[in-house]
Amino acid sequence: GQVPLIAADGSVSGALALPDVFTKPAKKSAMLFQAFLAERANARQATSATKNRSRVAGGGAKPWRQKGTGRARAGSTRSPLWRHGGVVFGPNGRQYDQRIPEKMRRAAFAEAVAAHVSAGRVLVLEGMKLDGERPKTRDAVAWLDKLGDTGSTVIVQRELDEGIGRAVANLRALALRTPGTLRLTDLLDADTVLVHRDALDGLTHRAANARSGFAATSSSTASSSSEAPATAAAAG
Repeated sequence: GQVPLIAADGSVSGALALPDVFTKPAKKSAMLFQAFLAERANARQATSATKNRSRVAGGGAKPWRQKGTGRARAGSTRSPLWRHGGVVFGPNGRQYDQRIPEKMRRAAFAEAVAAHVSAGRVLVLEGMKLDGERPKTRDAVAWLDKLGDTGSTVIVQRELDEGIGRAVANLRALALRTPGTLRLTDLLDADTVLVHRDALDGLTHRAANARSGFAATSSSTASSSSEAPATAAAAG
């Protein structure tokens, strides 16, 4: 349950114990996958749309008279059968939103963090000291190199630091988040999670009710199942 504690200069200064919610989560991989699908679906804009025959401009006049021409009858040049006509069954305002209960969202978030903790890919930062008042990208890269190969990395700060944000903006393999803006997909895409020490409380709050909530549900289910045979025996 302990993770390395990194000093502001990039050196290891000790270890820190994480809350149980990140070290002993309720392991439910199906729920994690469901929360991931819901988050990706809710990120879709669903703005693709086509025009049916009533939305295409023009076509108000009947192309030719109903009878006597030998042609098939037609009432509008915007019929789907015609070139430049409307679309019959094209996309038009489809909604992809999925709702996930808060308890499930918290539990999925806690499990995603716990997976990185168990793999040893979570580091707690005392700070991030970069040279100069306006740190450069090369300074951020040099600081990260002190930690070793972190791969795709997400840094969680209590509040976004404008200077550090400017320094890491050009690094494709690095994302800067706060406890409130950290998404489940950020955790699943990242190889390493760097959490500032003052941001730990925010992460814990996001997953606080997950473990206790599911534990209470499972215990109540177990108690109700144990009471059933006793009730049947008493009735007999």
